[in-house]
This record gives sequence, structure tokens and C-alpha cells, in this order.
Amino acid sequence: MLLWLTQSVDHDARDYAKYLDADNGEDAYHNVIESLIRNKHIEAPLNSAAFLRTAIRRSVYKYWRHEYSMQATAASYVAGEGPQHVLALKQGRLPHTHCRRGHEFTPDNIVYMNKAKTSRTCKQCEQARRKCYADKKGVAL
Repeated sequence: MLLWLTQSVDHDARDYAKYLDADNGEDAYHNVIESLIRNKHIEAPLNSAAFLRTAIRRSVYKYWRHEYSMQATAASYVAGEGPQHVLALKQGRLPHTHCRRGHEFTPDNIVYMNKAKTSRTCKQCEQARRKCYADKKGVAL
């Protein structure tokens, strides 16, 4: 059990969780306490109230982030589109048109990095990478 969790700290933590989110605050509080018990976090932190506030804030943020992504997914379905990651997977790859260094991806300019063809780069970047590797190892191309 959490011996360092006094009744006043517990009450303050519950109030803070409800203050952050009236709907999900209590669940966030219980998730924090459950994870502390599960991980056997028995030693008292230096400031238990601040520790719990930070943990509850992170837990509430997880609820908000999940809720936002679910709302965005639902909105895309209502609009008649699928979510972006589903559309990209149906196309076989993510819809990037340029590499990290700004070179355009064209059928002649793509080099796949593995046999599954899930990772790709452009030929210019691949040549630069091989040249850098050869220079570092002192090997001629």
C-alpha cells in the first residue's frame, strides 16, 4: 500500500483531477493510483502532492489526446473519407512526395531500403550516404 499517501494529499489530488477534467478526472486519478500500486512505488517522493499532480496531469492529457483522435477519426468518416493512415495504407505507402532533403519522389528516383518496400529514400540521398560511409571507412566506391 502507499504509506506516504495521506488523506489530505489524496483529497487534494482527487479535487485537482476533477478540476482538470470533470468527466475523466476521477478515472485519471484512479489510473495513477493503480499504476503506483502495480509498480510498487512505496518510497515517498520528495513532494507527494506535486508528484501526484504531475502524474494526474499526464493521465488526463492521455484521455484528451485519445478523445481528440477519436473525434477526428469520426469526423473523417462522416465526411465520407477514411482516416489518413488508413488511406495511406490502402495506397501501399505514406503519401510523401519528397524526401527529407527535398528531392522529389518519382518512380525513377526511389530506392527501397528493405525487401518489403516499406522504407524508401531517393537515389541522390542514397548515393550521398554511401559516399559518406566509404569516406569514413576509407574504402573506394
